[in-house]
Amino acid sequence: QVYPDALPLNREEAKTRLLEAEDDFQNKFVLEHFGDFTFEELCDDQNTPRLFSTHLFGMDLLPTEILGTEKEEGKGRLIIVLRNLKDVMCSLHLFRGEPKDGWLGNEHGPGTFHRFTAEDCSNAFGSTFDWILEQEKVTHFLQEQTAKFCNKERVLVVYYEAMKADLPAQIDRINAFLGLAPITDAKRMAIAEACGFSAMKAARRSSITMRKGSIGDWKNHLTKELWEEFDDIFDRKLGNSDLARPLRPFQS
Repeated sequence: QVYPDALPLNREEAKTRLLEAEDDFQNKFVLEHFGDFTFEELCDDQNTPRLFSTHLFGMDLLPTEILGTEKEEGKGRLIIVLRNLKDVMCSLHLFRGEPKDGWLGNEHGPGTFHRFTAEDCSNAFGSTFDWILEQEKVTHFLQEQTAKFCNKERVLVVYYEAMKADLPAQIDRINAFLGLAPITDAKRMAIAEACGFSAMKAARRSSITMRKGSIGDWKNHLTKELWEEFDDIFDRKLGNSDLARPLRPFQS
């Protein structure tokens, strides 16, 4: 499993990153979670079909080879995973331990709430609201390609809450989307067990990226008034989004 946005492209870039790093935290984090590999090395070592996981999003950042053009269909399949945004914000807040500027800000910064909801969001991968809107454009584009070229579906949207509710059913859904042969009950349950939160957390050398994995933990944080403000921002930014609509029940 490759995260191209996390790894250096090659050995030369790996050396440059090490020399230019302002502190050693990022290098240690990448080494701990992804190993001492470059993107080129991991691609060369993988058999096809290959799996790439990324935070990159939208028509401008995803590779042209995946998206294709209006005249030529792209290659591969794209699975987009979404989670209700209130739990996403809480997860980010506690991802590497609570930030110095807390939830609402202080002399160290604006705080998680204001940073997450700001129009000019300064989080590492930008605004989650913008992420959804840009991925919706990608979804529509790939769906139009499927209709135009009369080919197989190339984009699937999966919701974290649906996986928590019935992971075996979502495994079947993903399996069918990838065009793989039906799996046995035993294999389906083995996959579900291996992909469960407890198994994934136990396999990590560090629990820094694996906290609870639950639904609705956002209710344990902040006030009713702040969550109402969040709802207003959600409605204003994503009120017409088809991708965002299934998230609503888990944010109320």
